[in-house]
Amino acid sequence: MTAAASTTAEVLSVHDLVRHYSLGGGLPGRPRTRVPAVDGVSFTIPAGTTMALVGESGCGKSTTAKLILQLERPDRGEVRLQGERVDGASRASLNRLRRNVQMVFQDPYASLTPHLRVDAILGEPFKVHRICKAGEIAARVAGLIESVGLSADVGRRFPHELSGGQRQRIGIARALAVEPALVICDEPVSALDVSIRSQIVNLLLDLQASRGLAYLFISHDLGLVEHMSDSVAVMYLGRIVETAPASTFFAGPRHPYSAALLASSPTPDPRQRGRPAALRGEIASLVNLPSGCRFRTRCPLAIARCAESEPVLLPVGRGHLVACHRGEEMAGAAALPARPRSDPTGG
Repeated sequence: MTAAASTTAEVLSVHDLVRHYSLGGGLPGRPRTRVPAVDGVSFTIPAGTTMALVGESGCGKSTTAKLILQLERPDRGEVRLQGERVDGASRASLNRLRRNVQMVFQDPYASLTPHLRVDAILGEPFKVHRICKAGEIAARVAGLIESVGLSADVGRRFPHELSGGQRQRIGIARALAVEPALVICDEPVSALDVSIRSQIVNLLLDLQASRGLAYLFISHDLGLVEHMSDSVAVMYLGRIVETAPASTFFAGPRHPYSAALLASSPTPDPRQRGRPAALRGEIASLVNLPSGCRFRTRCPLAIARCAESEPVLLPVGRGHLVACHRGEEMAGAAALPARPRSDPTGG
């Protein structure tokens, strides 16, 4: 787990973020269907800490990241970076605010411009944001390359001449060029060989410690999340169903979905894995959500109340919020045995 910075100031604050998409329509008498990709998401990330956002594919994790970056505009809600409102900002204000948040993408090849050399790729942020004089860019680029553990000659290469790990290091260096306060890491090691994942993870942790960065860490890998994060938020079908400090979450989640996710993650000794009741069926469609709790059609603990009303996030402990009608009952049932520590990155 990362060491929190001495300050507790919030770098990112997200409140009631909503983004719905329209499907179909266009024909007389046929209304458009609204799909709630992100539906009332709220969380904060203090300076120097890592919050992990986890959940199955399609739950809204990457859309949330796009809304924070304003690559997508929210239908409703508020995003603040270092206390300043981002959503609804003018183009000029948005360009300035974007210096405070950058992103490391999942695919380290697709995220780099293939016809530019590395030094040109890393030089672009300095030009776009007018951070320094033209004559200083080469020295700044050389410093960035060195900061991510690469040799200076890498700057003269094209992306296709680099390994996957080297390309991801360049992606990280590009994110750091504008000296952001927050970096969004969207599955930053999932496309890499297991042998080099630990190197990239350790690089991210070292950079966080030296620069006081805050991370929003999006991942499917709960072993990696346990290693990286200070807090965890679990998403299901556009909503956050549980948030907790990482140590509390991994000691025993209080939502049945969270417990199932954790029990299904690989461990060195399968006998140490928790065994909550198996989930039923498939994840529901966002086009046709079930009434009440969105998870109830798969939940082994569902009761009549779950179909009648949608649960809201309520505190069940210090810093621990759960959206479950039976969250209090899960205190004992969801507690998982302590798992042996291992290097989840394979290094």
